Amino acid sequence: MTEIVQVAEPYVACQKGCSSCCKMNVTLSEVEAKYIEAEKGIKAERLSGSRRHDQNQFIGIPCPFLKEDVCSIYDVRPFACRKHLSFDTSPYWCEPERSQEVEIIVDPEFETVD
Repeated sequence: MTEIVQVAEPYVACQKGCSSCCKMNVTLSEVEAKYIEAEKGIKAERLSGSRRHDQNQFIGIPCPFLKEDVCSIYDVRPFACRKHLSFDTSPYWCEPERSQEVEIIVDPEFETVD
């Protein structure tokens, strides 16, 4: 994923300090929680089972790892965070109040250029 992000970097609106996507629900696996715990020394809360939350429950609420609009666990962040990129020209649609307003649909007829 790191290599993909490096290749995509010139084409995305995402930059250090842009933290709009850090204010929404994120799925975190037990493996990722253990990895964060081992690498950062942050004690993970043990759960008795999986938890599901309504996707809208955390819109606008900053991630607990977000410190002064910068991810404090960036190098060990969960996969959901690693794969989240905005290929728009600005982070406008990443803002929590706008992110749920539109549904982006990819045209199945869209052809890529090799």
